[in-house]
Amino acid sequence: MRYPRHNVLQYAGDGVWDGNGLTAARAVAAMLGDPYAYTASPVMAAYQSLLMGLEGAPLLGNVSGRFLQSHAYRFAREASLHKEAFLARLPRLTRSRLLESQLWRRLPEELQREIVSTGFRLERDAATAAAALILDLLVAGRAPGSGWLAMEDSDWAATEETDSDSVGWNVGSTDPHDVVYTSVYDTGVYFARMMVAYAAADSGGSGIDTRWATSWCRSRKCGVPELSGREDVWDAGELRTPGYKRPSEVEALFLAASRAPVGRENLGEPLSWAIFRASGRRRASAAAASASDATHEPVALILCPAALLETDAKGGGGGARAVYGIRRALEGGLRFLATSGGAGIEAFPEERRLHDLAPEVTPQLPIPVWGVFYRCSAAAAAGQPWSLRARADQRRACAAARVLREALNAQRDGAGATAGMEEWLRATPLPAELAAGISLAPRAPGSSWLPAQPAARREVACTLAVAELVEDEALCTAAAFASQS
Repeated sequence: MRYPRHNVLQYAGDGVWDGNGLTAARAVAAMLGDPYAYTASPVMAAYQSLLMGLEGAPLLGNVSGRFLQSHAYRFAREASLHKEAFLARLPRLTRSRLLESQLWRRLPEELQREIVSTGFRLERDAATAAAALILDLLVAGRAPGSGWLAMEDSDWAATEETDSDSVGWNVGSTDPHDVVYTSVYDTGVYFARMMVAYAAADSGGSGIDTRWATSWCRSRKCGVPELSGREDVWDAGELRTPGYKRPSEVEALFLAASRAPVGRENLGEPLSWAIFRASGRRRASAAAASASDATHEPVALILCPAALLETDAKGGGGGARAVYGIRRALEGGLRFLATSGGAGIEAFPEERRLHDLAPEVTPQLPIPVWGVFYRCSAAAAAGQPWSLRARADQRRACAAARVLREALNAQRDGAGATAGMEEWLRATPLPAELAAGISLAPRAPGSSWLPAQPAARREVACTLAVAELVEDEALCTAAAFASQS
């Protein structure tokens, strides 16, 4: 980690209301290549709702219900006030205001015609892509850094006049609403039950280190103009990204055991599940390349850190403990280790947070693998016999099996799973939010905003559990032999 903190993963949790721009299912969809699984800022979500036919009270209810504030967050009261300020602006977002705005005149004519011809009732994917374009235009119409990056009380009156949609989303607010907030620390500060990891800003990701841009950088003319900022502002490793995070930026998903409120001394709950992209953004060596790279089939690994705790409680042994954070043992590799995180932001005093110090991994504690997610047709997901499956489904299943075998071998290079742990994993189902069918849009989008036609050809996320691996490997071997004979 270095300053500015653009070279490390970023984390967003559901403890704060505006951290709920992506559900668990949509995070998996993003890792499996769904081009419309965006992480939305509250303003982007509002435009999504408007373009899908909602307005007035229905729009307000939809957006408010999507961005819930957890009582587990230590600053829940302050966060709720910011949410109320945002909701107070929502009634200003109407179809008529959009049609009369400067922003509307800047939209592509094709998009204008589609919105009008459907009566503001775009399909979800089209509304998502169009909302992303709208946020791009909205932010581009401001002075650099204005509004979305400012931290202190400022003269926000100009925002309402200069914003091209005339809504004035950030008027009177020191907590901009058209921003995705992330932190470089995976502590429990912003984490109630779900946390998403995003790519580093300088490795295919996005975002600006807030403290660097508003104070340290500002005095050194780093090229990021800002309205205000002070040297003693409290810092929690915050980065800000205007508008949204792209689906390609999602690196991992973490789920905790419960949403139970936590005390100040323990700002996080132990992790139960973790989903990682099967391959990292950069490979340490050609030998480390995953089987998924050769076929270009997206695969996501399903890890179950809860097995370490549960099997210990039942006498399974294996040096078990609660896991609060997970890292790849090697960049781009398929071995994952527990970190020493979990104590909360107090574990990072100022002198640590502004230098090259990050949570240390625990080498003797690899995380158990439950299985993988991969793309497949609805028929394959419904249990279609192997012999009747399309060749594309067979190819994807075999790629998933190779990745899973590679991950198991990588984890067993360290402390191997005990018999009790393997039995517990076989008997443990996925959590409810991941067990239901996860719908996936085609990987290749259409135009910059309109989904490829016909839009009906969607796929789903299939799972391959460790308990099913041997059988699938045998089917893949037989299929390969048959194709050669």
